[in-house]
Amino acid sequence: MALFGGVLLSVLAVVGLCLAAPSLAAVHTVGGPNGWTMGVDYTTWAAARTFSVGDTLSFNYGGGHTVDEVTESDYKTCTVGSWITTDSSGATAVTLTAPGSHYFICGVMGHCGIGMKLAINVVAGAGADGQPPLLSSDALPPASGLGLALPPVGSGVALPPSFGLRSLTPGIAGSRNVDSESLEPATSSASAVPEFSAAGGGVRSAVRAATVAWGSVLAFSLL
Repeated sequence: MALFGGVLLSVLAVVGLCLAAPSLAAVHTVGGPNGWTMGVDYTTWAAARTFSVGDTLSFNYGGGHTVDEVTESDYKTCTVGSWITTDSSGATAVTLTAPGSHYFICGVMGHCGIGMKLAINVVAGAGADGQPPLLSSDALPPASGLGLALPPVGSGVALPPSFGLRSLTPGIAGSRNVDSESLEPATSSASAVPEFSAAGGGVRSAVRAATVAWGSVLAFSLL
């Protein structure tokens, strides 16, 4: 029981650490030190990286540029003016909240056509929401898997029908057969000792009494 409790506490501690661990989200500076500008191969830059849900794209650029999120069709044709979102602040941060493909272009006429465009594929990560998956109750090993057999609460020790005092005292002549007599719980131990008649002599009665008493003590110690 103590071993099972220790293992259960260890499992709960691991779950607690998983819950307490912060989410590790990456910040990707688009274009590296070059930033968001013309003349950079963003296809090669994106191919060398893994983008996950929860990560952030950081676009750094000077005046005369924009960051437009567009559809795949507009990305391929460099169509401007029909963006999903747009920004021209010079420092655009885009948090990736959904898996799948995402497309960005510069909305200034002609810039997309000379390579100022970015396509990335976002993966879901460890869990559906970007968080590492938690342990379920099915992951907890059953008690039987730990080599422990735990009896139901409140249950006693069942003694086989053949358990009796005769088998414990084979050398006592005329000993009483109590195989069919039930052994009561400790709260009614007085009823477990049968009465003895004076017939048979004091010595035989004393031996019988000692035998029954010893058997009762043994039975109660097993409960």
